[in-house]
Amino acid sequence: MPKLGRRFFVNDRFRCLACAVALGAAALSVAGQAYGQETVVSRGDRYRSPKNWAMELHLGPYRPNIDSEFGNLPEDERPFALYFGDDRRLMARAELDYQIWNGFGSVGLGVSVGYTRQSAKAFVEPEPGALPETRSGDDTKLMLLPTSVSLVYRFDVLALRWSLPLVPYAKAGFDWVYWSISNGNGDVARDAAGNRGRGGTSGYHLAAGLSILLDVFDPGSAQAFDAETGVNHTYAFAEYRHAVIDGLGSANRLHVGDSTWSAGLMFEF
Repeated sequence: MPKLGRRFFVNDRFRCLACAVALGAAALSVAGQAYGQETVVSRGDRYRSPKNWAMELHLGPYRPNIDSEFGNLPEDERPFALYFGDDRRLMARAELDYQIWNGFGSVGLGVSVGYTRQSAKAFVEPEPGALPETRSGDDTKLMLLPTSVSLVYRFDVLALRWSLPLVPYAKAGFDWVYWSISNGNGDVARDAAGNRGRGGTSGYHLAAGLSILLDVFDPGSAQAFDAETGVNHTYAFAEYRHAVIDGLGSANRLHVGDSTWSAGLMFEF
């Protein structure tokens, strides 16, 4: 091959190689943007995807304080204790937060929904003016579907900057709880005046909790989980919640709040 031809051949090969490298870099950049991922330089150049959301899964005991309206009655005559006893049932709740600020900790706006149900054998209709004493074979149920909006602050500075895996947090917000009482036939119950046993009660809540950053126990698996799913951090937590759900002081509202705790997992992504 003439020297001039060889020179152009070699130059074309370098040009093609340079073009391929440039195209490959551009493709990787576009793919990274498409999946919303970025490499964050931190200790050890560890990969971290962006985080804007947090999802919590809660499980804990719950007993609506319906009997708080009937403090003038003996304990064994208060309606909730009379029908359902003093035991607490489990409530499951899920919460989704959008983190509006990340700096010295994080601030988020959250929405949550939960579910719990109380059930017991229904009483046989008593004589007028008498308390029910004999239970039938049918169940009566109280179902609660609580919803809430919250302002959330998490002090995650120690965990993210110095690897101390404890994250205290606090919440405050408003609640609205749908409730329904069914009779032994599975229909919505009615009182003596014919009013249906279902409705909604508004209120507010205050909560505080402590999360443990699980990433520190297996950093390699945490980074792989982040790269594969976009889950930036995983936490286990315990939370105490004081909910005053009494219609915000309105009369003739079923009181369905409680002061209780819950535990679960949180995922930031």
